[in-house]
Amino acid sequence: MNRKKILVPLDIYANSADLLLYSGSLAYTMQARISYVAIIDDKPNYAEQENELSNQRRNVEIELSKIVNENFKHGKPEFDIIVTKGEYVTRILQMTNDLNIDLIVSKFLDFDVLKPILSQLASAFIIVHNSKLPPKQLALPVNLDASYYMKIQDSIEIAKLLNANLKLVTYTYSDTNEDKYKEKLYDIKNIVEQENVACVTSFNKWNPESESFLEDLLPELNGELPLLMFDEWLELESLDGLSEFLQSSNSVIIPTKKKYMQKVQSIKQLSYN
Repeated sequence: MNRKKILVPLDIYANSADLLLYSGSLAYTMQARISYVAIIDDKPNYAEQENELSNQRRNVEIELSKIVNENFKHGKPEFDIIVTKGEYVTRILQMTNDLNIDLIVSKFLDFDVLKPILSQLASAFIIVHNSKLPPKQLALPVNLDASYYMKIQDSIEIAKLLNANLKLVTYTYSDTNEDKYKEKLYDIKNIVEQENVACVTSFNKWNPESESFLEDLLPELNGELPLLMFDEWLELESLDGLSEFLQSSNSVIIPTKKKYMQKVQSIKQLSYN
């Protein structure tokens, strides 16, 4: 069985204590190894001054190791320190794909910077706002009027990855044929539990044009880790009320369908020096 891999971008000039503790707890839960990464600018003048670039990389590596070790005086997870050069967003995307990363854990500020490439990621992404321990239950909103099979399959994989239970927050905008929707919910629950993932469900009728949509959804997500597709996250982020909730709560972004594209095997070992 391949060891799971977590990628955690760190800024040596920022307070990363919460991010380190959260990712460390996840690593124990997932039995994963963490790659803590710092990315330095690949400035043109450094190409002519290789010694200066090497010294900068070494200084950042020492500082990053110091930060990690100070925060994990006891019960330290298995980790690697990676210091690389290049443009931040492009480098994160490349490393995620090349290293076969299963999960990215990032502060919200870094997430905001990474938004342009999230649709290209093949790894789940956890946005960390606070230092609460990773919950044991994920909350997945499911629109029973739309296509949801692939989303359910992806969510099962993430629940397994995080060793978490799955709470299905199912909803419809229709007032007709309630038995049909409950039959769908029953089938979905069976699909999840057949994969040895514990599952609880709720069924809701919401009107997206009224404030009741927000009033009903927020309590359903309270206390669990929301599990959202990237386009859903952006849609909910734009809604009054939910925007504030997402700005203060940890949440998971489901990887895009690009993960199903066949990966070309690299001919040579990739380097991040």
